[in-house]
Amino acid sequence: MMKTIISLFFVLFVSLTATIYPTSDFAAALTSQNISVFHPNYSKTVAIGREIFTYKTFNTYKPFNSNTSQVISKTEITQPSKYEGLLLRKHVLQAPEEIYIIKGDFEFAFSEPEQNTKVTQGEIVSIPSGVPFGFKHIGTGEGKVLVVSRSDALPKMLSEVGTLLKDESKITSKTSELDINKIVSAAKKNGIEFLN
Repeated sequence: MMKTIISLFFVLFVSLTATIYPTSDFAAALTSQNISVFHPNYSKTVAIGREIFTYKTFNTYKPFNSNTSQVISKTEITQPSKYEGLLLRKHVLQAPEEIYIIKGDFEFAFSEPEQNTKVTQGEIVSIPSGVPFGFKHIGTGEGKVLVVSRSDALPKMLSEVGTLLKDESKITSKTSELDINKIVSAAKKNGIEFLN
């Protein structure tokens, strides 16, 4: 009798395990619809004022669903110390962004002054779409962040208003002046709204 109970329990256990933990083929079929492959599209380095932007966009295809395509972008932004340039101005994005602090100390300003926060090297700031924010480097030396977005709005704006750089070491305050009206117009056209 005990052997029968143990055998039944074992069969029940194996059946439940197969249901909860499907075979690798079945698991692959469930997850393959979510796999995306992103291919580099174009890359440039531009200056706006004394900020340097190196951006790259990626187009995607889904190997298991060729009808769907997306674009993502990554933008590396370098700011001199205590420079109150373009990105200190509060702006609103249509797509969320993840901002990784590569080097330096940054202050992020949000819609309410009491929400301002300091972030430092190695930290990530996740900005949902529709949230007003701005940031500046407050540390010594230069600061650097990496922005990843499921949109190419920022690179499109930068390509319109930035001064193309071939040698980052030669940037000066006169390399690229801040024509804020031109920037605001290009930003709006690409789904970015500057608030101040």
